Amino acid sequence: MSGVTKMKIKVNEQPQRFYLAMNKWVPAVGHGMQVGDIQLCAIPMGKVINISEVSSGTKLTTYKLDIVDWFETEEKEGFLNLLQRIGESLVTGLSKIDHIDAEIKKMRKVAIDKLGPMPVIEDVDVEELLERA
Repeated sequence: MSGVTKMKIKVNEQPQRFYLAMNKWVPAVGHGMQVGDIQLCAIPMGKVINISEVSSGTKLTTYKLDIVDWFETEEKEGFLNLLQRIGESLVTGLSKIDHIDAEIKKMRKVAIDKLGPMPVIEDVDVEELLERA
């Protein structure tokens, strides 16, 4: 439980390229979130936001977007506000996990043993990505 004892939530405004653990490391662009000492990433995927632990790329949960969320998240500021609220809702669930730091270490080891080293997380220029699309 030590990872969430502070329970402070921070959302990184800078979009980044994270790597999700699937049958290979899958790059995905989103925002970093910190809940206590736990580093998460929030990746928009259609009608949901995938919430994964950063160092292992392991999905913890998904947040389903409703119609109000869709309108709110049309602008970056609204999206960041939604992520702040999602972070606040995660505090309760994460605080119930005994020895969460050890669990994250296990998840990281499994992912690296299966997929090899995770590529480096990097900042992303969203405008540049949109121009290339």
